[in-house]
Amino acid sequence: MSNIQNFDYESFILFLLVYMVIVFLVVFLKKYLNIKDRWTKVIYIIIVSMPFSIMAGLRCENVGYDTQVYILNFINLERVSSDIFIDGGPFRYLYYLFIRIIFFLTDANINVFLFSMAFLTIYLILYSFLVREMNYKAWGLVLFLLYLAPRMLDQSRQFMAIAFFSLALISLYKKKNVKAIFYMFVGGMIHESLLIFIPLYLFAYFASGYKKYIVLFIMFIVALLYLESLMSLIIQFLPENYLYIEVKQKVDGGVNGLFWVLDVLPLLVSLSLFYYKRKSINTIGNTNYIEFIAWTGILFRLLAYYSYLVMRMYYYGAMAGIFLVSLIMVNDSKLFRKYKIIVVLIYILFWMIALFKFNMNGVLPYEYCIYCK
Repeated sequence: MSNIQNFDYESFILFLLVYMVIVFLVVFLKKYLNIKDRWTKVIYIIIVSMPFSIMAGLRCENVGYDTQVYILNFINLERVSSDIFIDGGPFRYLYYLFIRIIFFLTDANINVFLFSMAFLTIYLILYSFLVREMNYKAWGLVLFLLYLAPRMLDQSRQFMAIAFFSLALISLYKKKNVKAIFYMFVGGMIHESLLIFIPLYLFAYFASGYKKYIVLFIMFIVALLYLESLMSLIIQFLPENYLYIEVKQKVDGGVNGLFWVLDVLPLLVSLSLFYYKRKSINTIGNTNYIEFIAWTGILFRLLAYYSYLVMRMYYYGAMAGIFLVSLIMVNDSKLFRKYKIIVVLIYILFWMIALFKFNMNGVLPYEYCIYCK
C-alpha cells in the first residue's frame, strides 16, 4: 500500500548515508580481509549487516505499517501465557520462540528486538550470496537493499522467512533439494506464507520442461476469474489484523495503478537480462526451479488486484529474481559492465520513486526512538 507524497529529503539523506556505508564496508573489508577463511567470513557478514540493522532497530513505531503491531506483541509477552503458540498457532512457532528469547535476554528491550529481526534477515541473505559467489561479491545484497529492504522496516517477520528462503534458493541452485525444502519449512514456522512454495516446488520438480509454465498460466487465469469470490470466502476466517488489511485493500486499491508497474519493473529487467546473457555465464548450478519461482512471483503480484495478502507472496519471486540477475553481476568481463550499470540504475530508480514518492510500506518519514521500559 502506498501514498504519493512530497520528497522527503531528510530520510533520503539518511538512507543514502546508510547504503554508502554498507558499500564502503563491502569494498574495504573485501580488500583487506581473507573472506575465504570461515571465521573471517562471519566477522565480515556481521560488520556489513550492522548499518541497516541499526537503522531498523532505532526506528519509531510509526515507521512501517506493521511496526507498532510487532512492538505491542513483544511488550505483551509478559502478560500472556507462557504457551509459545500464541497469536497464530504453530505456523509462528519459531517467530515467537525467537522473540521470547530476545525478551528475556534483554529485559524486554524494544530496540534490541527490532534490531535482532533485521540483523538475522540481512545476515542470512548476505551469507547465502557469499556461499554461492566464490569471488565473494555482494551484488545480491546491494540489489536487495534497493528493492526489498525498505519493506523490511514494515513487514519484518515475513522478511525473516525470506532470509531462510534465500538459503533455500542456494540449496536449489546446488541441487540439494531436501535441504531446500527444510529451509522453506523453517521459514514457514516464522511466516506461514513461505509454506506455499513447498508444494509449488514439488509441482515444478515433477512437471517436466515447459509443462509447468503452461499449468501455471492456466492456474493464473482461473485465479484471475475466481480469486475475488474465493477471497470473499477466505476473508471470513482471517485473523483480525489480516482482515483489516484485506478490507482496506478493497476500499482504496492501494497496491495497484502506477505502483504496480513500478513494482514489477526491476524483476522483469532482471529476468530479461538473465535470459539474454545466460549462455555467456558459467552457471555450475541448477536455475530451473528458481526461474519458476520468479515467474510465479510476478503472477502473485498481478493477482494483487484482488488481495493484498496474495501480493505479498510476490516478495519471494522478487528474491528469486535478484538471485538470478546477480549471477550476471558477478562476472568481471567488460562485456557485462554496461549491463551491471543498467541493472543498478533501474534498481536505484525504483528505490527513489517507490520509497520517496510513493512512501513504500509507510516507512517515511523515518524517525528514530530510544524506547524505555
